[in-house]
Amino acid sequence: MTVTNDDLLVVGALARAGSDPMPGEVAEAARRAFESRATQTPAPVDDVDARPARAPITYTVALPPGLKLLNANDRMHYRPRAALTATIVDAAIVMARQAKIPKLDRVTITAVLHPVDARRRDPHNWYPSIKAAIDGIVRAGVLSDDDSEHLLGVEVVLGAPVPRGQLALLITPIAAGALP
Repeated sequence: MTVTNDDLLVVGALARAGSDPMPGEVAEAARRAFESRATQTPAPVDDVDARPARAPITYTVALPPGLKLLNANDRMHYRPRAALTATIVDAAIVMARQAKIPKLDRVTITAVLHPVDARRRDPHNWYPSIKAAIDGIVRAGVLSDDDSEHLLGVEVVLGAPVPRGQLALLITPIAAGALP
């Protein structure tokens, strides 16, 4: 079983939120991967004055497992679709506030879709849910707006399977002077 950095972030965020993030074997694999990284020694630095580059801080907003998500392939009537969109927005507001994410100026977001099983799928089809979750983050006060000035990009990736499925957003701030 391969555990990615995204899995470690989601496990950590959900553990801090007080919920059981993943089944035993996934959580155990994430814990082992995290411990093996913690015991690795850093590479020697040639220049005494050189300091290692700091990894950017990443904030995680993980929607509750089992929350029904919108799919671009769904052909729903507008009323149930609007109700589901509002539920996703509200869940993102609550999770963003629980994570105590400060107000950020410019960010990139990686949306990690954790399906219920390991079947092949197109994670970009869940973009309507991702957009609703981003709107919730804006309404929670994390971003001023989700326009191109504040949200520089959204990447959609498929994560490890999680019982009942889950959508997690990894929010990475971009420094004011940094490109792009």
